[in-house]
Amino acid sequence: MEKRAQTATEYLIILAVVIIIALIVVGVLGVIPGIGGGGKSSAKTSFWKTASIGIESLAVAPGGNINLTIRNNMPNTIKITDVYINETVSERDTAVTASSAFYATDITLATGETQLLTNGSAVTCTSGETVILYFKFTYQDMVTSAVYTYAATDTAYEAICTA
Repeated sequence: MEKRAQTATEYLIILAVVIIIALIVVGVLGVIPGIGGGGKSSAKTSFWKTASIGIESLAVAPGGNINLTIRNNMPNTIKITDVYINETVSERDTAVTASSAFYATDITLATGETQLLTNGSAVTCTSGETVILYFKFTYQDMVTSAVYTYAATDTAYEAICTA
């Protein structure tokens, strides 16, 4: 009789450990709204830091001011000619191809070099709100003279609007 009770207790303890581990995994992945979600956000931030034209930091203010620090993660020096930005998925295709850019002054960046870009009216938000931004960069490789467009349309950058 004692062996059955011990087996049942061990089974319940193992089941409890499995449930706790499953809840931790669900929380980290952000499957349940309001619990976790940090995994998705940090994955997107990591993606953008290591992208061909990386985003080192991004600050969005309620008045629409954006301070964007970009980095050249490519092996050659590049000249960025346009930076496009928009804030919603529904406007992504039209806004990213619009004729007015977030930043349209040529920027030459050596490998690993960073540059701060500032724009005073790119988005509107309220303090504490999450802003979802999509980027498109047009650049020229200074070694080959080839012109490229880099747009990660499936990976948004999420920023918190702060004063």
